[in-house]
Parts: sequence; C-alpha cells; structure tokens
Amino acid sequence: MSKEAHNNNSHKLYTTKLKFVSGVLGFFFVGILTCFLLFYNSSEEILPQLVKTRNQKKPHRVPETFAENFSDSASQGTLVFNGNSSFTFNYQKSTQFDHAFVGVFFPLEDTDIDLSEFDEVIVRLDTADARRIPVNLAFSTNVKTHQYIRSFIEPKNDQKEYILPLDEFFTPEWWYDYNKVSQIDIPKINFSEVEALSFESCHLLDKGEKGAFTVSSIVLKKRIDGLVYLILATGVIFIVVWYLYVFEVFKREKEIVRIKEKEVVHVPVAAVKIEQEKKLDDEVLLYLGQNYTNPNLTLSDLSSEFGKTSSDISKLIKSKTGQTFPKYLSSLRVTQAKSFLISGNYKTIAEIGYSVGFNSSSNFIRVFKSQEGLSPKNYAENLNS
Repeated sequence: MSKEAHNNNSHKLYTTKLKFVSGVLGFFFVGILTCFLLFYNSSEEILPQLVKTRNQKKPHRVPETFAENFSDSASQGTLVFNGNSSFTFNYQKSTQFDHAFVGVFFPLEDTDIDLSEFDEVIVRLDTADARRIPVNLAFSTNVKTHQYIRSFIEPKNDQKEYILPLDEFFTPEWWYDYNKVSQIDIPKINFSEVEALSFESCHLLDKGEKGAFTVSSIVLKKRIDGLVYLILATGVIFIVVWYLYVFEVFKREKEIVRIKEKEVVHVPVAAVKIEQEKKLDDEVLLYLGQNYTNPNLTLSDLSSEFGKTSSDISKLIKSKTGQTFPKYLSSLRVTQAKSFLISGNYKTIAEIGYSVGFNSSSNFIRVFKSQEGLSPKNYAENLNS
C-alpha cells in the first residue's frame, strides 16, 4: 500500500471516529440539559405562600385552628409563625371526648397552588412526641359538608422529610357514614379544586396530652423517573444507531453475507435448565403477609401487582385459605394485633389498630370483637387475669 493511500485511510478512520464522538457528546449535552429542565420544573415550595395567607383580609380566609367542637372543653391548639419560613403547631387534646383532636388549616383558594400538576407532597417536619400526624386536603362537594382526603406522617427520630403520594390519600370510611352518602354520590377528586390543606394533632396521644410539631417545608413534586428512563433508553438507541451508521456496519455485514451466501452454519442449541416458578397463590399470600398493614390495600392493588383480574385473585385466596379477601385480610391484622396485646408493648389500643392497618380505632374494635368474641381491651385484661 502506498504512503498516500495509507494516509487517506488514516484520515477516513479519524473522520469516522470524530463523527461518532461528536454525535455522542451532542446527545449527552442535549440529554443533560433536558434532565436539568425537567428537575428544575418538577417541584414547587408552597410553604411561603401558605404563610402569606395570614395577612389576607375578609372575606378571604386566613389560617385557623379547629377542633372536635366549639365548646370550652374542646381540644386546644395554637399556631405560631416563625417568620416566613416555618410554623409551629402546639396542641392539647381534650379530656372530655373519646375521639379528641385539634388541627390547623391553610386556605388555598386565593393562592396560585395547583396540586393537579404534581404527584407528591413532601413535608419537612420536626417533633419530639407526635407519632401519627394526619395531613388533609379539603374539597367542595355536592353534600352539605366538605369532603376531605388524608394521608399520615409517621415521624421517626432519624427522619425529617416525609413523602406523601397524592394517589395514596383516601377518605376515611366514617366520613361516608357520618354524612350518609356513598362513594358513588361524590364526584371524582379534582386536585385543581383543593380548597384547604390541614394538619391534625397526633392520633396516638391519649386524651389530655400535649404535643407540638414544626413544619419548615412543604414541597409539591412531580415524578419524572419515567421521563428520565425514557431519555436514557433513547440515548442508548441513538448511540447504537449512530455507531452502526458512522462505521458502516450494515455495509460490512452485507459484504459478509454476499461472500458466504451459500454457506450454511449450524449452531448447536445448548440445553437450558429452567427453574420452576413459584406458584401464583404462594406469591399472592406472601404479598398479603408483607403488605397487610397498608390501610388502603384492595383487590385492585393485587390485580395490578400480579396481572390478574380481581375475580381471579379473589377465587385464588378463597381456595387457598377458605376465606374471602376481606376476611383473610382482617384475620392477618387481628392476629398481629393479638401479638401486640400479648407482648404488652403498646401505649393505647388505638395505636395497635393503626399499626396493623385499620383506618380507625372503632373499626379495629368492631372487627377484633367479631373474630375473637371480646374487645381488644377485654382480651388484654383476660391475659393478665
């Protein structure tokens, strides 16, 4: 090969490599810029807007406290603003009511806050004594009272930020009973129409006890994991296609096929030992055993998890346990509740009910008594007698 031909080939190879590298760098630049813009627009801090509502004039609402009623013996709460960056809620639960509570709400109707554009609420909170703090969102409905949906913050000593997915907020069962309506009577929740955000006193404190917590950040966040994965997948495809194009792999493969067009290649197939899959019913029962403490667990969740219809899942549970899905789920929760009662490692009966997946203490007591013939309190007393 002549020196000139050698130089031409070297130049072509250099040019080809340069095209490939420039294409990859160009994609990464665009990808990084896109990811930055997505992250930048995916969250919004709303606490300063909530704090500003305290300066609103009538008829606009301002942040206020609320309790189980307006009597002098009701639970008491005070809202203290720490500048514009945080607030502290101090409270004392009433000694006169079985379901004593007190809360603080912030109006949203006169703000620019639109929850429909986001997927999660992230709350930064500090507390020394609270263990289960309800967070509520209120809506107008076609009934006389507002509908609200709620989630819970379960404070931990080593944790400050708590993520509350909006699709996991729920309306408590007692709200439908109290207002004498069914779920079908209530329009589908529209998160662009949220009128108030509120926090309540700890559910697990006994009557008469005091508590407090400080909120220093409330961030609305949109999940963009799917978009990021899509960008990464697109990047991989782009790089592969760009490589094939720039280095003319398709052309070389065509040459190989032409040279060997009459050659037959036999590729031996290796025997592959296939591991036997777990039975679906075992997987379903295992999933229930790991997730029964979720108060919102439904047949639809199992259907989505295992790719089967709700009817199929229901029949599977019935054939394996001899019980319907609700009965089996209640049985798991009551069994765990009995373990807590036997150990004595608890503070209140309500605490046990919430920890094993019941939405209210009254529902926990009712189900426990229907299965064991005794209330949880009487069951515990019999253990000590």
